[in-house]
Amino acid sequence: LKAGLKIVACNAASKIPHKGFCPRGADSATDSYAQVMRWFDKDPTINLAALLKSSDVLVFDIDGPKGREALKKLGAFPETRMTKTRNGEHHFVRYSGPPIGSRIKLFPELDIIASGYVMLPGSVHPDGGVYTCDDIDAPIADVPPRILAVIRKAKSKEKTEGGGNGPIKKGKRNDRLAAIAGSLRRQGLDAEMIDTILQQVNDEYCDPPLSDDEVGRIAQSIGSYALDSD
Repeated sequence: LKAGLKIVACNAASKIPHKGFCPRGADSATDSYAQVMRWFDKDPTINLAALLKSSDVLVFDIDGPKGREALKKLGAFPETRMTKTRNGEHHFVRYSGPPIGSRIKLFPELDIIASGYVMLPGSVHPDGGVYTCDDIDAPIADVPPRILAVIRKAKSKEKTEGGGNGPIKKGKRNDRLAAIAGSLRRQGLDAEMIDTILQQVNDEYCDPPLSDDEVGRIAQSIGSYALDSD
């Protein structure tokens, strides 16, 4: 909350919003410390997540050694708040400027998360392990201009290669997002990553955008499909 991020309550050992506390998913996020404490009083097992959408915070999501190496190649990264995840880290940075959206697979095992939410320290990962942080009150540094240039270049390349196909109008939004989710699922992405990407597509292309909760339902539904074993 001190970072200016709203909080989402999730089920125990889960990344899925708690229906009792956040019935509209991320749209029910709160910036009230008292509200968060009331959630814990009712259910001390919940996970908490920080909502990045509509904030001035980006997260560099490192998911393994290749991601750490990619981050090093971008140049000196500032000392900033960091959460240790199951396989890597979440590095928080501040950004002020036009929306840039998330960049999934910017490099192998390195994503930029600008929409959706990320789990907070103390939360339990669905597959085991706990998110931790050495200093929960560490300051959040500004994103270096050279790294921001790389992100913007990736977005420009995406649109040049056909990523931007015009607005998705009312009546076609659910079908288009479900089709995108299906493609992502077939590539092996889980519900969390699908949700992050769909939220980005929704924000940038749906006219008008669907609610975060509705997008989340599409991601969770498609993300639960079993992958082919062959």
